[in-house]
Amino acid sequence: MRIAAAAVTAVLVLGLSGCGSDEEGQAREALATSLLASNADGTFEVSQEEADCVADGMVEEIGVDKLIDYGLLTEDLEARDESLENQELEQEDADSAATVFVDCVDVQALLTDSIAQGLGGDVDPELASCIEERLTDEVVRDFLATVFTGDQAAATQAVTQELSSCLTA
Repeated sequence: MRIAAAAVTAVLVLGLSGCGSDEEGQAREALATSLLASNADGTFEVSQEEADCVADGMVEEIGVDKLIDYGLLTEDLEARDESLENQELEQEDADSAATVFVDCVDVQALLTDSIAQGLGGDVDPELASCIEERLTDEVVRDFLATVFTGDQAAATQAVTQELSSCLTA
């Protein structure tokens, strides 16, 4: 589902930060470049500030070594063109990544826009309000964490179920 792909792409790319070791700075810079590159293809748009925030959180919460182990960075601290939806993060790391992402980016707005595009364009105000009410930070965090553990089908099913009352009303 395009929503999952957009969310996952965004988490892959992290931002440049001024603190920490040189290794951490390199990791942040590489991942930020990758995230910001997603703006060019229209898959997902994130600001430099959001990318920096996600980068800080991912490096701090998961760590450079695990980002390398998961295949998101090379040993030379270059970003890999790998999607988190193609990875299987440990549950704790998936939860951390999801929390960082929700704290740094307005995921609800991005998902609502993605849903609107999937429905052919603009969403009427009643539907937008319903989606906003149903896509709480907790729902979005659980969705992202499930995607990051490698179970995109379960994540998509959970969000679809959560939004079903909005789409059938």
